[in-house]
Amino acid sequence: VHNVRNLGFMGGVEFLNPKTRQPDPMLRDAIVQQGLSCGLLLLGCGVSGIRIMPPLTISSKCLSDALRTLVDCIGAVSAHK
Repeated sequence: VHNVRNLGFMGGVEFLNPKTRQPDPMLRDAIVQQGLSCGLLLLGCGVSGIRIMPPLTISSKCLSDALRTLVDCIGAVSAHK
């Protein structure tokens, strides 16, 4: 994870290749695919970012579960790199 940013309730996470420190769209795409297999819909944005935009009516438990799933997906993909 290179950069985490937010504006209001919309956030973004940018990923860099850990070896080259360059944007890594393949890593981002692998995380998006892992998220889909875990029931989490993620939207890629920019070269190597993921946009996070939950509904305004989301419960704190659902938001917490989604963020935990995102962290688990990042960990699972990073472990295979």
